[in-house]
Amino acid sequence: MNPKMKIAFWLYLPAIVLFGVSGVVYLLRTEFMPYHAVAVGMAWADVDPNFQILLIGGIRILGAALISTAAAMGIILFIPFRQGMAWARWSIPALGLIAGLPALHVTISVTVNTPATAPWMGIVVFLALLGAGFAMSFQDEPSPPT
Repeated sequence: MNPKMKIAFWLYLPAIVLFGVSGVVYLLRTEFMPYHAVAVGMAWADVDPNFQILLIGGIRILGAALISTAAAMGIILFIPFRQGMAWARWSIPALGLIAGLPALHVTISVTVNTPATAPWMGIVVFLALLGAGFAMSFQDEPSPPT
């Protein structure tokens, strides 16, 4: 792997880990997040039990989706990306953007429209690492002969 590809690898890896760890946090939740309580203005114990089931199901689905996305990105990073396959340079950020941009939109919407501060900054860091990794993944083109 050339030096730029190695840098791209080390930019992608923490982004993938961040997404995966976030997924584990959401997947293992037994109640909504503290910022959810602020957003809806009620404690988990005050939420109707049937609605709790629905909410925790959605939270866990989000966790599973984050883990799945991180796993797919990680597999691509560790195998085809390291082998220098051109399609892998595009696939990692594409998968991240498909999951990250809607997550950013939702967290910013929660932050703007409720008293809560959703964790949008972590998503910005994730997207910035993806962008930097993508930029670094392109090898310098050889100069034409003179």
